[in-house]
Amino acid sequence: MTAYQLRVGAQAQEDITGIVRYIGQVLLEPRTAGKLYRLIKEGVLSLEQMPESESV
Repeated sequence: MTAYQLRVGAQAQEDITGIVRYIGQVLLEPRTAGKLYRLIKEGVLSLEQMPESESV
């Protein structure tokens, strides 16, 4: 299986950080924020192996 190199742009990184911070700090749901971050990270990393398997 071919491994692809994936780059997450600066704006996408800022957006994800902002969303996770908002959930954790404003909504006071740090566990939910952590879970969301892990799900996003897992989804993005899975695209390196199978880029057409998911829409992100």
